[in-house]
Amino acid sequence: MTGEGVGRRVAAWVWAFPPKARDVSGYVRSATVASLGIWVIVAAGAALRWYRIDAESLWLDEIASYQFAVTRYDSALELVLTEPVSDPHPPLYYLLLRWWTDLFGTTGVAMRSMSVVFGLVTVLVTYLLAVKLFDRRLPGLVASALVAVSAMHVYLGQEARMYTLLTMLTALSFYWYVDVVFAEGPSRASVSRYVVATVLLGYTHTFAVFLILAQNVFVALQARRDTGRRLRDPFAMVRESPLLRRWVGTQAVVAVLLAPWLVLLVAHAVGLPIVDQGDTDWIPASSLFYLFGTVRQYLFYNIDDLLVPGHGWLVWVAILIAIAAGLRFRPDADPDDDVDEIELEASDRSLMLAVWLVVPIVTPYVLGYVFDPIYRHKYTIGASLAFFVMIGYGVTKLRDNYGRVAPAAIVVLLLVGTVAPMGTIYHETQKPEWRSAMGEFDEKTGGEVLVVTSPGFVDGPIEYYADDGVTVRSVPPNATWNGTFAELLAGWDRVWFVFSNWYLSESRSRSLASELAEGGFVIDSEAFDPWYYEVPHREVERFGVRAYELYNTTDDPHGAESVRPKASGGSTSNDAAVIAVGG
Repeated sequence: MTGEGVGRRVAAWVWAFPPKARDVSGYVRSATVASLGIWVIVAAGAALRWYRIDAESLWLDEIASYQFAVTRYDSALELVLTEPVSDPHPPLYYLLLRWWTDLFGTTGVAMRSMSVVFGLVTVLVTYLLAVKLFDRRLPGLVASALVAVSAMHVYLGQEARMYTLLTMLTALSFYWYVDVVFAEGPSRASVSRYVVATVLLGYTHTFAVFLILAQNVFVALQARRDTGRRLRDPFAMVRESPLLRRWVGTQAVVAVLLAPWLVLLVAHAVGLPIVDQGDTDWIPASSLFYLFGTVRQYLFYNIDDLLVPGHGWLVWVAILIAIAAGLRFRPDADPDDDVDEIELEASDRSLMLAVWLVVPIVTPYVLGYVFDPIYRHKYTIGASLAFFVMIGYGVTKLRDNYGRVAPAAIVVLLLVGTVAPMGTIYHETQKPEWRSAMGEFDEKTGGEVLVVTSPGFVDGPIEYYADDGVTVRSVPPNATWNGTFAELLAGWDRVWFVFSNWYLSESRSRSLASELAEGGFVIDSEAFDPWYYEVPHREVERFGVRAYELYNTTDDPHGAESVRPKASGGSTSNDAAVIAVGG
């Protein structure tokens, strides 16, 4: 295309936005209930995601997003080159958040709003994907409605993390994947768009590799079906399958573009010294019960108290409707005939959805079972889209074969039953309340103070919410006076100990308090009763966040610089402020 042609095309795009009044009125006059339905669904999804989006403070992972995107690196280039070495997540989300905060600021609402936008695009693309798969609007409307009201999608859509970007790019990748796999001769544009969306998906989250694996598994199954060859004879399959030949080339391009991250991902997984080593000790070993609970979490994420007995059976309703997407119905079949009324259909599109759902869930679970645990429900959010599209298609097949009333009632039951208990997300505290705690902390302290916290990653929320004059130093949960505190507290007569009982156990809190007492920062042992405080005006507490002021009770007027450890069980001062452990 010539430069003049490009200029005319861009000018046409600019002129077309915003749409002219006559275009809007023409669209409205020709619109049907079905065509307007998706915009009603998008609006409902926006309302659910925006409602009380700032009700709770940022939590540790969101603070980590802020640090990676805003404060840790001097430039976007440094972020892209350095972050993947120190963090197990790829850098795309942090890069986008950096640009987003340049435009809208670094408040909680500003950072979380990017996730809202990605979530709404996911709702729309899920609709388009289902319509493209089945050439029907109803599967798209049902699937997009479930994405709009899913507790997992709503909850994570209110967090400054990469999960809605993951789902948006998953939907876009599979949208063009349908063209690449099912079209006789996909256009170069579709192939290019698939490659771009998939590469961006790979640079969003580590679990994206399992979504790409699902795409490859389905292509292999299709090639086996087309050629009749066994999977253990891949070269013959490639020779005889046009789909597989086309696919191998496409995946080679994806692999080359993802190679820098894949090398680092392997290094993180096997512990190579070229990356900073982390651990997954905080991820508990997954049981089969936890695995089977994944689908429930797609509908009722972080909701334990449902409204009425039996409410949880909606999950089984959803599963049965999804299974219906893989069945062939023959309602008029003769009972005496050999043809079954219902049998497995295993259509290409149904099989694609099944592989998309199962592979990204089962594969990381098995890897985590064999090696170190890696499986968490929210990491598989990309697979939830397949589940919702399966439900949409299952409802459509039921409607075609058994009338409108029952499928419509099922859809209403699912949507209302999913939305009804969502008040838990909005009105019950889900995160440690750093914002309120540090706001009251600043009122009580003022000026320059030293804050000691544990474990190390807790310093982020304190630094984000506290005044600029606050100096924050973190210590490990097993810190000792001689090994850590003596040098850290040198020159300070007063210090605040701030922690969250979500991340520091009561026994570790007592241990740190004992070490501080060894150096002269003593406390009344009775204060460890969470309901008993000697000096409540010195104590700050907001849902799992506690701050207590400590005084140096030694005779050294210069603080703890020359303090020698006291014998264990030494006397304490009644004037000392309190360290306590919250329940």
